[in-house]
Amino acid sequence: MTMTEIKSAMSLLPHKANGHVKRFPLLLREGILGLVKEQGRKRVRSELGIAASTMFAWEYRGRRRKRSRFQRVSVVPEVQVESSRFVVEGPCGVRICGLSMVGLAQLIREVGHEF
Repeated sequence: MTMTEIKSAMSLLPHKANGHVKRFPLLLREGILGLVKEQGRKRVRSELGIAASTMFAWEYRGRRRKRSRFQRVSVVPEVQVESSRFVVEGPCGVRICGLSMVGLAQLIREVGHEF
């Protein structure tokens, strides 16, 4: 897009009370950023009256969108881990950690009458 084309497109857009364009369509933004690459940011900003912060935001969004939103993952076989581990705390600070369900049942059978 040329500077003249961009100016005429901007004149057709809705404006705020302060005279600035409310919202630039994506194609127009891309045209303006293309012009920035050709003529330089400072010249385009001054000629079109676009704030530096606005132009920075457009450039940042463009860089951010180029990155993939997906991340590469790999699927591996499930590792079987015995997740039913118990901790038994007894009187006087006695603590038995890592008992399986079978071990816990056996402990209860052996000393169950004391509980």
